[in-house]
Amino acid sequence: MNGVRHIEDTEQCHLIVVDDFTDELRNAIRSRLCEICYGQQTLLLGSMLADYQRTVREFLNRYDTKTDLQKKGIIAELLTHVLARHYLDNLEPASILFNKEERSMRKGFDLIFLEPVHETVWYSEVKSGHPAASDTPSEKCLDLLRIARADMTDRLTNTPADVWFSAIIDSNLTVSERIRPALRRLLEDDATAKRAVDFSAAAMLVAVVYASPTSEVDYDGISEYFENVYEDALFSDLIVLSVQKETVTRVVDFLRGEI
Repeated sequence: MNGVRHIEDTEQCHLIVVDDFTDELRNAIRSRLCEICYGQQTLLLGSMLADYQRTVREFLNRYDTKTDLQKKGIIAELLTHVLARHYLDNLEPASILFNKEERSMRKGFDLIFLEPVHETVWYSEVKSGHPAASDTPSEKCLDLLRIARADMTDRLTNTPADVWFSAIIDSNLTVSERIRPALRRLLEDDATAKRAVDFSAAAMLVAVVYASPTSEVDYDGISEYFENVYEDALFSDLIVLSVQKETVTRVVDFLRGEI
């Protein structure tokens, strides 16, 4: 993707640096936004609610009511959806961004992906923020990954039943009928197994650092963190994804210009 660099030495540890908010990235957001917010199956049904401009307005209505911290998180989740679909193309989205019960963004697991070939569900925790004046982007990235790890560990074992039920509902909105039964079975198995002491699941830990790429996140540091967490065997499998982008402003300004 033009203006975006993807750095990896393994399929499970990724650094994506957004050097420039290019037309290709704009088009990726434009082409994916309705699917991200409502689910691919909703689009295939031809719902008028999933019209692009209507979706942009709804996204901004929800975004504009949030705190600055929540706004950073919303854009981080949107970028993760878009970039993961482009660079981790073996994964299929199995969750939507919009909360179905109220006019807000998703609750529970930030994102859920299905890897159909190996029948693996990936539960994602996305953390985002700006480095403090005394921190480098690399230090901020590692801090965010540590928080994501702790929150994911807690979420997998302490998530209430209604969040798992919501994830199962999302399967109807996102994946095809052909693979939907397998996804529902995997989600139901995890919802039941989470009560076991030795329960673990596949986790995607995501850090979105809002900082100029002139001081780039150190990939070697991310890779070392990945190895340490992987060896701890807290999760049955692990992906670490770090994204660096200067600000949230250009994404929001782009969306405002679409209506």
